[in-house]
Amino acid sequence: MISTKKSAPRSAKKATAASKTLWLPDSIKNVSSDEKWSNEVLWDLHETIVNWGAPIANLAKQLYPHSNFDPTKMSFYNAGFDPSCNLNPYEWEMVLIQALTHGLYGQLELADKDTHRQMWNIAKSGTRNRIATHVPGASDISHTDKIPYHSNVAQRLTLELIKRLNLPVDVERDVEFIYPHRKKDFMADRYIPLIIEDNIETAAGVATYAHACILVPKSYNAGFKCPNVLRLDNRSELDTRVIAFFKELKRLNLLRPY
Repeated sequence: MISTKKSAPRSAKKATAASKTLWLPDSIKNVSSDEKWSNEVLWDLHETIVNWGAPIANLAKQLYPHSNFDPTKMSFYNAGFDPSCNLNPYEWEMVLIQALTHGLYGQLELADKDTHRQMWNIAKSGTRNRIATHVPGASDISHTDKIPYHSNVAQRLTLELIKRLNLPVDVERDVEFIYPHRKKDFMADRYIPLIIEDNIETAAGVATYAHACILVPKSYNAGFKCPNVLRLDNRSELDTRVIAFFKELKRLNLLRPY
């Protein structure tokens, strides 16, 4: 028996596939014509682009042999306050200070093998990649003893790391060392519509400014839901999501030149 059922046209199939990857909150579309968005995506660095948790776990074990810190099992972003981690807040900050002042920030590797390809795909599509990361400098104050770190080696090593990883980011122009709670203001001041993050606190802050955030999947952001925040099921869809986001803004004539 010959089937008379017609398959969907190829163009319709492509449109359906594109609609599945397109995520664009209404607040991003509802802007006035004289306030167009910048064709730029902002990235967090640690645990979003580079693997920070595993090296920190190794360092924690060296400093405190009793440490059970496992970045893949954390329920909360700050391990010093996570009940499942047996390091207290003071011990956790001592681990971070050692990491900042003894070169670990220059030894990190990509969080996922596809991250490099994804960032370059986004760059080739015409969208500029920028990085905003919290890497304390010499004058920043420790939370526990209120004493300055007196070292900015971590910031220098971070810039060298970005160069070494051959990321499509101009370290002289497109890297900002900034506290997490300031990222939403950084985006608003520069009309950057989208950030890639792992921290739900930053994601929620960005959402309060009616901007957009894509969360890479981590144990400590599982189950998080918030308007203007999309938590991915898999990192493999990251570049297609970002490219579709900006492609639609361009179609709507809501992008401005760099």
